[in-house]
Amino acid sequence: MEGTTPQQLIFKSAYNTVLDVRQLSKPLEVEADGITITLRYPKEGEQGFGAKDGTAICIATVIKHPDPEVSGAFADIAEHRIPEGSVVQDNDRDMVTPDGKVKDNYAIHFRWLPERLRQYITEVQTQLLNAVRRAVGIARWRLGIPTGHNPIKSVRGQEWSNDGETWYHTPTDFEIQAWSLSPHFYPPDFLEDVGRLIANDAVSEPLGHELFREAWDQRYSNPRSALILGMSSAEARVKEFISLLEPGAAWFLDNFTAPPLPAILKNYIPALLVRRGIRAEVRRPPSETIMSQIDNGMQLRNKVAHGVRKEVRLDEVEAFLPAVRDVNCMLDVFSGYAWARFYVRPEVLERWDPQGS
Repeated sequence: MEGTTPQQLIFKSAYNTVLDVRQLSKPLEVEADGITITLRYPKEGEQGFGAKDGTAICIATVIKHPDPEVSGAFADIAEHRIPEGSVVQDNDRDMVTPDGKVKDNYAIHFRWLPERLRQYITEVQTQLLNAVRRAVGIARWRLGIPTGHNPIKSVRGQEWSNDGETWYHTPTDFEIQAWSLSPHFYPPDFLEDVGRLIANDAVSEPLGHELFREAWDQRYSNPRSALILGMSSAEARVKEFISLLEPGAAWFLDNFTAPPLPAILKNYIPALLVRRGIRAEVRRPPSETIMSQIDNGMQLRNKVAHGVRKEVRLDEVEAFLPAVRDVNCMLDVFSGYAWARFYVRPEVLERWDPQGS
């Protein structure tokens, strides 16, 4: 009815993540872009549903005020009644009573719902999933956890409520694939850092790091793809960094032939750091651990791209990818994230940026 305050609906999605950090026994709760993110370990009895004792859960919660049509549909769902406009397939008819209620021990199927309601639920669940991916991505970036590309292991549950007390299952067709990881231990103050990063709507895990995870994840199954993704990772992170310090330069990188990555790393980036007052003197990436590997990787990538080489050996990729990760993390350091120094190989840090000088 016109002039009526829209009904409040609370949506909550919980996921098992790739984070295995013991300090998450102390929950982290932070709000970002209207969504409340909670990172914590499973409580007693929650270790099922794909979670282990040390695997963190990430929960995203958002408050919505949908129109009366959507609100009415959720009121029907709360009463175990099929919302108006739903279509129950013939082979599902035995789950529903003649008056439109779902029989005990059955649930309302997502496929039954009217298209507009399915679209609304999908949009909300996508919003929550993206928030979880961003939060877990930031946490693993901050912690330097070398997991695969997808930060989510599996879905635990998706619910909705009118009051935050009584929760109902949300009909949905969302699925998340799982994988394993090893435990990690970090300083106790990392939670505050993660919270600040998540709360800043402008911050996400850099694309270069995301591409690196894909490359690292494929190094055994497809070394050639890992090589190409690794080069793309370094190139993307360099472009992100240049765009941060000199936004106008990004346009030239997009619209004109850019210098080769080794030249940018060796000449442009060191001069840029001095020009912007980030470092007092020009220090170039060390030759043997960074520049030679980046140069080799670029030449090998070009040979693959032009059909000169069809195969890439695992040992070539595993020599190249650590240099890519060091470049990504050093550009994090130069971007103001001092904690990223912890994830750079000591021999690289000593030559490239000793004591942050």
